[in-house]
Amino acid sequence: MRQDQLQRWIDEAEIRDLIVRIGMIRAFGSPEDYAAMFTTDAVWERPPGADGEPSTHGLEAELAHFRDNIAAKISGPGSHAHHIIPSSVITLDGDAADALSQLIFVNNADAKPNIVKMWIVRDELVRTAQGWRIRRRRMEKP
Repeated sequence: MRQDQLQRWIDEAEIRDLIVRIGMIRAFGSPEDYAAMFTTDAVWERPPGADGEPSTHGLEAELAHFRDNIAAKISGPGSHAHHIIPSSVITLDGDAADALSQLIFVNNADAKPNIVKMWIVRDELVRTAQGWRIRRRRMEKP
């Protein structure tokens, strides 16, 4: 096996793991855990009128949004809501990558789960000294 092919598989596995971890953190983790998945200048783009979800620019703005969702029990520990990411397609270009994923948001998971919304997620990632991180996340309606 060639070294470049092995590195590509490692990178793809690390990126998929990162994307899945974000879904798990949005259900069970802390804002600090969430912050570790992104660059400090990251941008989240959400369609206008997307169920009241704002676009945010910079990690601090997104963390404030996540904290608000935790306080409102929309996501985070005790919310009984899950961000399920069943598939991702990764395109690598050196120390940059793009990922295209499906996301299903489910609430009421402790009783009768309800699919609230589905998204197509487009992530732009960069390799950092700490590993792969997302620098732009764009949510689109399917």
